[in-house]
Formats: sequence, C-alpha cells, structure tokens
Amino acid sequence: MIVYISKIADIFLFPITIFPPLIQILILSLAFSIITSFYKKKVFSNRNFVEIKEKIDAISRKINILKDKNKKEFNRLMGELADANIKLIKENIKVAIFSLLIGILFFSWVSFNYSGYYVYLPFSFPNKVSLIYVYAILCLVLTFIIDKMLGVR
Repeated sequence: MIVYISKIADIFLFPITIFPPLIQILILSLAFSIITSFYKKKVFSNRNFVEIKEKIDAISRKINILKDKNKKEFNRLMGELADANIKLIKENIKVAIFSLLIGILFFSWVSFNYSGYYVYLPFSFPNKVSLIYVYAILCLVLTFIIDKMLGVR
C-alpha cells in the first residue's frame, strides 16, 4: 500500500528530488507544517467555530452560577453544553483528518524513498537516526513554530 501511495506522491513531489535527501526532508516537513497550519487557521478562525467557543464559555459561566440552585435549568444548560461541545469536536476532527491524509501522503513517500538513509549524530549512543524519524521530529517542531507565528489557537 505504501508503494502505491508513494507513487501517487511522486507525481507531485518529483521536483524536489534534485536536492540532497536531508534538504528534501526539510522541504517536505516545512510544506506539511505550512499546509496544516494554514488549514487549522482557516478552520479555527471560522466564524462558526468562534461562535461555538463563545457559546460554550457563556454556558459554562451560567452553569457555574446555577450549580446548586435550579436543577432543571442546570440540566438544560448541560444538554446545550454537550451539543456545543459535539459541534466543536466535529470542527477539530476536520483538522485531524486533513492532517492525517496529508501526513499519510508525505510520510509514505518519505518512508518509501528514505528508509535506508541515516543522519549520523555527534555522540556515540545512538550514533545514527533514520531520516524518517528526522522527518517526524521536524514536522512536529515546525508545525508548533508556524502555529505560534500564525496565532493558531
């Protein structure tokens, strides 16, 4: 399966093959991070998402006030809070699925093309790391940095 996915990815990623493997990994990590960060920014700055978060905050404040006073109103607000949280989870799942699909495409290509490549470390144990691990670490770090720069969440 990885072979087929990586062959599909070859169609889009062949221009970067002119660079050395470590530069290719850096470019792919940066591309993955930028794509997912901009998608997250688009989804999380969406008016609907912001309204849901504001609604959850308002309901939470009301619940804290009504905790012990009015059980019927408290239960109604808890139902509203649950509905709003479900909507929020759906928005988060959109981002997770998109990131997963892009990640599968890029990771399959990297693992197919660079499974035998290693980066040698300046200390004795471990003395080398697969480029696949370098790709995963770079994706995590770059996504965190780009998210902070874009103000995502």
